[in-house]
Amino acid sequence: MRLSSVEKQFSKHSSFYDQNADLQKKAANTLIDIINPEIIISDEPILEIGCGTGLFSEKLAGKFYENKIIFTDISEKMLSICRTKITDQFPESKNFSFKILDAEKINSSSEFSLIVSGFAFQWFFNIKSSLKKIINALTPGGFLIFSLPVAGSFPEWEKACRTLGLHFPENQLPGIKEIESVCSKGLSLNIFQNSVKIQFPSSLDFFRSLKKIGASYTKDGSRMSASDFKKLIRHLDRTSPEPFQITYKIAFIKMQKTQ
Repeated sequence: MRLSSVEKQFSKHSSFYDQNADLQKKAANTLIDIINPEIIISDEPILEIGCGTGLFSEKLAGKFYENKIIFTDISEKMLSICRTKITDQFPESKNFSFKILDAEKINSSSEFSLIVSGFAFQWFFNIKSSLKKIINALTPGGFLIFSLPVAGSFPEWEKACRTLGLHFPENQLPGIKEIESVCSKGLSLNIFQNSVKIQFPSSLDFFRSLKKIGASYTKDGSRMSASDFKKLIRHLDRTSPEPFQITYKIAFIKMQKTQ
């Protein structure tokens, strides 16, 4: 199963995740600022999809301490790290629970007042179908707020591959139009996009950082040969300024179920 491969990758690298997730930490800060506490207008619980090691979860728990929150992930090891962080930081709270969840198979209707996710939806194999199911799980008036890297990320990597005639395995990141396509009558949509440059001592350090957070897995199963990878590294280091920079295109999405 492809899902099992994703879960295995993130579980395998769960202990290294926080030390190598600088971009995810920055995105978590932006995402929590988008979420206004006043948007919660009912007693239905909040759902976090893809909580990972809890980088965003800690902020969410602090902002909605009085609300019921269900933290979920497909990786049991990631979820365990998140649970430890939350229970250590909020030992008196009885409002928080933790659950293994494959969000692409979510089967709820009008259950959650707020669903949030940071840097998880790009791993969906069918983002349109998955978003429709997730939106269905919102109560009327409920919000879906999430962040993810989108198509147009890693232009430096892509340009090098094109120049060298190599396959560019960027995991087919979702495009904005693909996300917009799920919006129909009864759903409002706001999108904020931001390009972020992350620096590394070398291009090899960038690729190592992907591996250390479990993000080197490709959804189509493709792998670059060792010789092609060496060719790519040499080209990137020869043609890029020092330190090496890679560009992420990040989207922050707010949807409201108005009906």
